[in-house]
Amino acid sequence: MNTMYIKSAARSSRPFPRRLLRSLLLVTLLDTHIAMATPAPTSTKVDVIIVGAGISGLTAARELLGAGIESVVVLEATDRTGGRIYSRALGSHLVDMGAQWVEGKVGNPLYEIAEQHGLLKTNQVSEEDEYELFYTADGRRLPDSNVDGALALGESLLAELRSAPTDAYASVGEFFRKRFTEETERLRLSDKVKRRYLGIYRWSRLAENIDCGCSSMDELDVGGYLRFDTLAGDPYDNNLQTTFSDLLRVIEDDVPDTKILLNKPVSKIRLNEEGNASPVTVQTADGATYEANHVIVSVSLGCLKEKAAEMFEPSLPTYKLKTINRLAFGTMNKIFLQFDEPFWDDDVDGLMFVPEETSEALLLTSDLADLADVWHKAINGFYVSAQHPNVLEGSLAGRAAEYMETLDDRTVTDMCVRQLRLHLKDHNVPEPVRMVRSAWHGNPYARGSYSYIPTGASAQDTDELATPVPSAAVPRLLFTGEATHPTLYSTAHGAYLAGRREAKRIVEFQK
Repeated sequence: MNTMYIKSAARSSRPFPRRLLRSLLLVTLLDTHIAMATPAPTSTKVDVIIVGAGISGLTAARELLGAGIESVVVLEATDRTGGRIYSRALGSHLVDMGAQWVEGKVGNPLYEIAEQHGLLKTNQVSEEDEYELFYTADGRRLPDSNVDGALALGESLLAELRSAPTDAYASVGEFFRKRFTEETERLRLSDKVKRRYLGIYRWSRLAENIDCGCSSMDELDVGGYLRFDTLAGDPYDNNLQTTFSDLLRVIEDDVPDTKILLNKPVSKIRLNEEGNASPVTVQTADGATYEANHVIVSVSLGCLKEKAAEMFEPSLPTYKLKTINRLAFGTMNKIFLQFDEPFWDDDVDGLMFVPEETSEALLLTSDLADLADVWHKAINGFYVSAQHPNVLEGSLAGRAAEYMETLDDRTVTDMCVRQLRLHLKDHNVPEPVRMVRSAWHGNPYARGSYSYIPTGASAQDTDELATPVPSAAVPRLLFTGEATHPTLYSTAHGAYLAGRREAKRIVEFQK
């Protein structure tokens, strides 16, 4: 987030042991009609139920156990933990389909965990030692001086936006469109250089779409965008030695396997009248019933959008349902291409595609079915994998990312190779030996990748999403996950901190 003119999250959601496969985006809820078919066994009573075993739910469990609250159970809808932290095999490699980057150092507890456990690469490469090449659709490479100049202009405009009134512009996209155009005119650039600057500007818009999971920066609320806290330390140079699943495993190892029940999609969460011996009752799709004093709901905002209206009994407060509807849950998908050997130079960090002038309009105005001809225009290039030097990684977001999920592997692979050959003006770019890609929108226990604050919503909505029910004074239903963090939404460390927050809330209540 807010790294529009630095580096894209495209650089950034296997058949492997269960404990290693526990992932960031919290998993849960199944259709109500699937449940209730078989008689419920005897009810199980615990102190705290956590719905979803992503990083936020696992962190909450870890914190509660560490505080001496032992009667905890985590109900996980799928056959693995981790949610949107998910590592998958690519040949002999493992690649992160979800969370991948330890974003920032200062104030990031995940960076501290990774450093303490020796999970960070010891030979981090600096920006001075590698570079990205920017190519237009007709195979021309843009001069580095023009790329650097356009990116520097974008950074200065971001600083300007931070001091602007949040109601001065209808969206983040409107601000950058207006101000970038004005500044390129003020600089009196030649027509050729101006075209190059505007090309990099369009590339940056795609990069920010990927960071946020949106289809266009015009969807981003200014106040919400500026509330996001970019932690100090380059977020895309904190490379892990292996995968994010190894980092998650450090947290998960403090939660006994007996506390985590897999294949337990939740069908109903019932808040009973205060004074009841069991304040909250949870029913799972297999008919099992669990009673607790507190339930921490650790599911994705995407799942809440789809299921919240019928999942809770009685219905959630109106303010909570409106908040869930106002906030946005975006989709960002990754594409990994493995080659026999690199066809790029050792010091090349990425092969970037400069969008054509009409690309964004085509992506936004086409009907979903018509995206067949333009979905690839949402890919802003391919980065070299930090862990695997013969692997390229691309990303795309929004409607195009959702559409890609409907295509078969061969179609996706062919289009990626075609775009590489087109932009590099090299018909000898080889076919990859393998391709894997994510599909977060179609995942029924994710329904997307991460949250953002759209126009029509506000930063206050993340606070309201995190508010317990019936109240903060009596926290029976608690809500965690990245979407509930006011300044670090969309991040793994935001999800971690939110899980810790809700565990602390219960500990304080029970004192």
